[in-house]
Amino acid sequence: MHTKTRADTEVIPTILQRAKRTADQLISGSTQQTAQVDSFSLFLQLALHLPKFEIEALDGAVIRSEAERLLHRLVTARSGTAHQIPRLTNRRNLATSLFSPISSDVARSITERYHYLMSFRTDSIHFGLTFEQNKWPSVLVSLSSFDLDNVADETVEWTKEVLVVSRVYAFPGVPKNSISFTLAKLRKWLLANRPEIKALLTYCNTNLGFTGASYEADNWRLLGYESCTRYTYLNGNYVTDRRIAELFGKAPDELPRTIGNCVISSSVWPLEPLRIFVRSLGRTVDLGDDEPQLFGRWKARAQLGANAQPLQSRQASILSGSPSQERKRWGAGPEL
Repeated sequence: MHTKTRADTEVIPTILQRAKRTADQLISGSTQQTAQVDSFSLFLQLALHLPKFEIEALDGAVIRSEAERLLHRLVTARSGTAHQIPRLTNRRNLATSLFSPISSDVARSITERYHYLMSFRTDSIHFGLTFEQNKWPSVLVSLSSFDLDNVADETVEWTKEVLVVSRVYAFPGVPKNSISFTLAKLRKWLLANRPEIKALLTYCNTNLGFTGASYEADNWRLLGYESCTRYTYLNGNYVTDRRIAELFGKAPDELPRTIGNCVISSSVWPLEPLRIFVRSLGRTVDLGDDEPQLFGRWKARAQLGANAQPLQSRQASILSGSPSQERKRWGAGPEL
């Protein structure tokens, strides 16, 4: 990893623009086999994976080759799921949608195949906004235990009173404002069913083109920035630090480069800090200074802590089934 220079500031956006054009070209010429992959999904994968290459080595041929590899990976991951995907239609109306908890099996299927991280969080509870019965939800939100000791301070009992919005995914074609609508339903559900939760926290990665504008429009506050952004790759594919800790018991920077047949590497681009947003649930709660703070990088650990167990136990009680069945199992009261 090297310090960001003015040249990097000028070159990296150009590389990402070329990556976007490459993704658009590959998808526009796609076949029936690649129909479940949209150009934005492919671009996000490129934006995650290109930072493993030295900037000077990235030309059109390298970008194209990596794009083709990632497209094949996405096609393989998403094969056999077409019948579960919500249909795209202009007749969808948020007023007719159903918000409810969903099973971990459904959440895993979506996050490991369609979310750009392609990673499932086990210490989580999951919710969906559904328009069609017998289909996956059109919008998915996962809430995870708070274990971000780089962010926590003494102003609030973070592990007991704060949950992390760890995954948000919306299938293409959802009505406008579907994500903010879903987040509003989620807060209403928490107020009714988890009154001890006072706030939600989430990350935004501007290196991928996300700005956090949707969170700001939903009255989330910029809590600060997590410095020293770095991506990790396992045999050339992006993987979260949390997953590395689950697999090998240590954070990536504590492990050797090679473990058996596994090669662990890191990004070499100078990446922007991650933005951290926080949203109060309406109760009086002190979440630190109003001015955004600079936090150190979170360090993954093998053990997520005892506070994850209640979420895991509760999630484990949800069985596969329709949203209405899952709602009854959770005892969540009326539909939201």
